Amino acid sequence: HERRIAAFMVLCFIQYCLQTCIAAPFAYITNQGEDSVSVIDLANNQVTNKITVGEDPAGVAIAHDGTKIFVTNPSGESVSVISSASNKVIKTIELPGAPLGITASPLREEIYVADWDNARVAVIDSETFRVTGELPTGKTPAGLDVSADGTRLFVANRDDNSVSVLDLDKREAIATVAVGKAPFGITLSNDDSFLFSANVQSGDISIIDARTLSVVTHVKVGEFPYAIVHDPKSDNLFITNQQESTVSVVHFPSRRELKKILVGDYPEGISILSSQSKVYVANWFSNTVSVIDTTSLEEIGSIEVGEGARAFGKFILR
Repeated sequence: HERRIAAFMVLCFIQYCLQTCIAAPFAYITNQGEDSVSVIDLANNQVTNKITVGEDPAGVAIAHDGTKIFVTNPSGESVSVISSASNKVIKTIELPGAPLGITASPLREEIYVADWDNARVAVIDSETFRVTGELPTGKTPAGLDVSADGTRLFVANRDDNSVSVLDLDKREAIATVAVGKAPFGITLSNDDSFLFSANVQSGDISIIDARTLSVVTHVKVGEFPYAIVHDPKSDNLFITNQQESTVSVVHFPSRRELKKILVGDYPEGISILSSQSKVYVANWFSNTVSVIDTTSLEEIGSIEVGEGARAFGKFILR
């Protein structure tokens, strides 16, 4: 009888631990000014760890199985690999050039890294950490996103004012779409039917039909829009505006800007936790992460992180 009770208590403890892990998503914020990554427990908005990585970390991507976080270090010409179990760097992948934007395949064991200096995307095996190939892009590639079926990669080419569309099965470029001036952050809609590009120098976003690969329209936002996310619940877009310290909210169906939300100084990276109606924004000059409620469209919190918070990419581990 006592053994049964003990076994039951152990089982309950294991279930509690599993539920706690699942219920507590984490944000991985690159701090470019101090070569580190801050780990935020989003259950309580507390920084729980700070991890030393390579030189001038910028981009963040999380492997589709959630076991590893990949961080680009442009000045260090490398990618740091962090174990989500230990929150320690387990590998540094040398990548000559200037690795900046980064994203993970939703299905394959692959990570895609935009090389700012060399007009290419490097392909990294997320299990062996080997560079297995490269794909051509336009000048100064920045943001990336992958289709849900893992077959298409979209890359913003800042100095070409375009987005490259790459076939990941054939490993070749299949189209180039002209957008606004100096596109940087991009994201696909939840159903992959549209692609959105934040265009830094034209102060707008481009809305692209991802099936026909044609631009539908442009929508004016704030000064120097940098990165963008789509909320499938509200069908709103959230865009960081670097030079006015705001986040624009654009209602996608009406193509209309609803509001500008004041956040920290020089906002850059942005990621969404739609299930909890939250958007998180890394503020480079404030060394903070702003928390936005996607229902009230208000900033409801600010989290202090390291120096030079950038967090360019999908930085939330769910």
